[in-house]
Amino acid sequence: MYDVLMLSVNQKEPSAFRLDDITVLALNKEGKYKPKYYHEIWPFLNNSDGILYKVFTDGDFFEHECGDDLFNFDYDKNNENSIPEVHRSSHKEIVKDLVGLSAKEIHKDHFVGLMQQVIDVSPIKTILFLCRGQSHDMEIIMGTVTLNHFSQMLAEGSVCTNICYIISN
Repeated sequence: MYDVLMLSVNQKEPSAFRLDDITVLALNKEGKYKPKYYHEIWPFLNNSDGILYKVFTDGDFFEHECGDDLFNFDYDKNNENSIPEVHRSSHKEIVKDLVGLSAKEIHKDHFVGLMQQVIDVSPIKTILFLCRGQSHDMEIIMGTVTLNHFSQMLAEGSVCTNICYIISN
């Protein structure tokens, strides 16, 4: 099961987003509230001011607020083009337990539209996106990309779980 999180950077108060098939919940009521979510594992996300939203569909996993139904997950593909080199303890290693994801066709347009709405409510037009699965506890941050570039990456399946993407217009 995956948590899909978006932080609207520097947003002061939550906004309501209306989408037929996607639910968006604000996890904090004030932009400077800390801790937010996964505050021990993701200090960058936690220490960034803004409103953190959890995104999921109203499908089978609704009671768990799980984002699994939004994406296709490719567990078989070694998504080497999407997996960054990570410097840790003065040596390089490739993180191999990241899973490639792409937006399901039924949700693709609404999801990208939602991302644009969340960017629009950010005073600096920037969001952090994280699809968090139960995996390693190493903070990996990729950024900054435009929403158009991120949408293309999402369509190609070159976005990975457990990587925080900085998306800005």
